[in-house]
Amino acid sequence: MKRKPYRNFSKPTREKTLRVNHGIKAPKVRLIDEEGGQIGVVATFEAVNQAKANDLDLVEVVSSANPPVAKIMDYGKYQYIKKKQERKNKSKSRQNEVKGIRLGIKTEQHDVEIKRKRAQQFLKKGYKVSIEMILKGRERAYMNKAREVLSEFIKNIEVPVQMDQEIKKSPRGFTAVIKADK
Repeated sequence: MKRKPYRNFSKPTREKTLRVNHGIKAPKVRLIDEEGGQIGVVATFEAVNQAKANDLDLVEVVSSANPPVAKIMDYGKYQYIKKKQERKNKSKSRQNEVKGIRLGIKTEQHDVEIKRKRAQQFLKKGYKVSIEMILKGRERAYMNKAREVLSEFIKNIEVPVQMDQEIKKSPRGFTAVIKADK
């Protein structure tokens, strides 16, 4: 029996692509020059010729207007700046992501060191780190020791940190959220 190829059923994301030069279908456009000054309503072929004379492109900025608004610009430079801005926004959004580290009272020292190094890596990459101290069964009788272990863990992180959420009691033990101090 032959297997069907994998099909992705997720909805495709449609990026808004701008019409450029001869891709503009409207007979007339409201033209804006490269400095941002309005020239007025011009035939599309004349606007394309004007853009080509300056070694630039005619880009349809607002297609829903009547007539559509087109701007003379360097389209390659425009795309570069747009992608650069998207990368910058993506790196800023990392500050909202939270990575988690779980500890226990019985966690051995070597394992604690590995978790501390992992937390430092997350902090260096710009993530917030949520540290959970999990207490099971009779371990809940040692709340003070658990709080000390958690605060000691945070103190020993080599990256300068700032408490985003102080150590507080949770149903399973204690939690704290830290982020890199800038």
